Amino acid sequence: MEFNWKSWSNGQRLIFVSSAVAVASLLLPWADMGLISVNGFAQQGYLLLVFFIYPFYQVLKSNPIKPVYGFISSGLAVICSISFSLSKTVEVFETSVNLSGSGLVLFIICSITLVIGVYMAREQNK
Repeated sequence: MEFNWKSWSNGQRLIFVSSAVAVASLLLPWADMGLISVNGFAQQGYLLLVFFIYPFYQVLKSNPIKPVYGFISSGLAVICSISFSLSKTVEVFETSVNLSGSGLVLFIICSITLVIGVYMAREQNK
């Protein structure tokens, strides 16, 4: 494995950055209840990082990303992170409130960026 930023395509760079920011988002609040907030590690958000492994590994190995596997893993990252966010909805005084914190929102954005990076890397591998 080698870290060769200059030889990577824009899609590969996007995959690398989105994966790094997704890991950093675990340190931010994933559930925010006003006085109490819980980070991504306490919410077991690190389990969602499994979907970032294939594209990230292929970028580090400078191998082309197979579109089927890349889109499946990145698509599952988006679906699972959004469903994780929706599971943070509670009812308070007969009003629905979503307690998702900034870290979880950032993780969802990173998941969407991962899909875009896989698409860009696929286009550049042709």
